[in-house]
Amino acid sequence: MLKEDVEALLDRLSSKATKVQVTAVYAEIISGRMKISAHIDLPDFNAIFKAPESDDAKRVASFARAHINGFAAASFLKEIGVPENNWPETFWNEAFDLDGCDNGY
Repeated sequence: MLKEDVEALLDRLSSKATKVQVTAVYAEIISGRMKISAHIDLPDFNAIFKAPESDDAKRVASFARAHINGFAAASFLKEIGVPENNWPETFWNEAFDLDGCDNGY
């Protein structure tokens, strides 16, 4: 039984994995760990449980996956020594080092 549950969670798009991801993001918001600007129109997080095929459920699932992707990327950057909030500068510097800059349009 545990093996099947873990297998289902490894498929990030499965219903079970989506519910776990949405619950984790919701917990971050409720706990105050994640701040959301007041002007952002958040979908109803309960939609993933009440109406999993609805547009709101799809929006909240996408929102959760995007947040988790960003969180994973931030964790990876920290692990390899990139200081927080410097990723844009690092990104463009690395891109420049790879191919330089050409003013030709």
